[in-house]
Amino acid sequence: MNQKQTRTIMKKISEIKEKHTKREVQDLELDKAERIAGHLDALSPKCTDCRNYLEELKKETVNLAVLNELDSKTILNYREFLQTICNHLKEKHEMVQEGTGTSLGIAIGVAVGVALGLSVFNNIAVGIALGLAVGLSLGAGIDSRAKKNGKMI
Repeated sequence: MNQKQTRTIMKKISEIKEKHTKREVQDLELDKAERIAGHLDALSPKCTDCRNYLEELKKETVNLAVLNELDSKTILNYREFLQTICNHLKEKHEMVQEGTGTSLGIAIGVAVGVALGLSVFNNIAVGIALGLAVGLSLGAGIDSRAKKNGKMI
């Protein structure tokens, strides 16, 4: 584990949070960047890509910390960089982004609810409500399990 790089990233993120507005901090997805840094740190001994991404994340975060003004292009580039890392974590390490299970559960629950509402209950509203409730609870369970297993980005 390369904890020195991770500590540097966390320190620079704290500096960025202090220096910039709440809106800019939100747009940069700095909380997500902190979680990503933790995952990259844990995975870097076994994964060369994670080690390289951790180095790049440190460089990008240090560069961001020295800026006094953030323009939309800088924010967009940083978010795209974070998304590239997220894609690696999803594809190579079977991680999921926060809310993925809930979104999937709701979509499937509503679809099944509509079908049940039309065929069994003869009332689409009851079917949608039931499907939404079941899908939401199943999806939240999936997200909870991913978080518990350390697979949540």
